[in-house]
Amino acid sequence: MIDQPAIRSEGEAKRRKERIRHCLRCLIHTCLCKDRGCCFPACKNHKTLMQHYNICKKKKIGGCRICKQLIALYCKHSKNCNNNVCPVPFCPSVKRRIKEHSRMQELRQRAMTMTLHSGQAQS
Repeated sequence: MIDQPAIRSEGEAKRRKERIRHCLRCLIHTCLCKDRGCCFPACKNHKTLMQHYNICKKKKIGGCRICKQLIALYCKHSKNCNNNVCPVPFCPSVKRRIKEHSRMQELRQRAMTMTLHSGQAQS
């Protein structure tokens, strides 16, 4: 049995994107909010998730679904973040890793191109 269909309806995909956008907005609010009694319901939920992440023992072995989802949200944020002093946890380090990964892919691509060109020149 397959949990998620390979092809989602256009409406489902749109709703999912909107939920992700909402979560990203809530994440930013939560990271900037210093009010312990904030009346924004998502703020309290995100603060609770962040506290969970800080004390979770399962995440070290990769077995916590909540922590995995939170990390995925942080990564999603980092891919689009242009803020040099971002309040979102791990954002600077994730951005650095993304940049390093892109650089490595670029170097591999250049090496393959050079190998192909040198092979053609020898023919």
